[in-house]
Amino acid sequence: MLSNALFKHITGCTSDRHGNVYFVNMFGTGSPLTNPIDPDFFVGSIVKYNVGSGQATTLLSAPFLLPYGDTIGPDGNLYVTVRSICPTLPACQGVTGGVIKITLPHTRDD
Repeated sequence: MLSNALFKHITGCTSDRHGNVYFVNMFGTGSPLTNPIDPDFFVGSIVKYNVGSGQATTLLSAPFLLPYGDTIGPDGNLYVTVRSICPTLPACQGVTGGVIKITLPHTRDD
């Protein structure tokens, strides 16, 4: 079992062809119990677990509102859904639902 302080509210995970695992943390470090709600609470992150080193690092965070699911596309890049579950929350006013492409480093073997 993986255990790391970077893993908060995991809502998705996927792996690349090298075995590295990418976790989606839906929520950030803020608190939902303040009034108004701390905006940092809605800023999630992507954490990469490097299978070779055994280390977990934050790959991406702000501005990354309520990320949910992720997948590696046929091009070897990471795709993450965002803002798809909160159409009535103030932090999500405006455009809701989307996909963000995160270009991952590639080697000649990819």
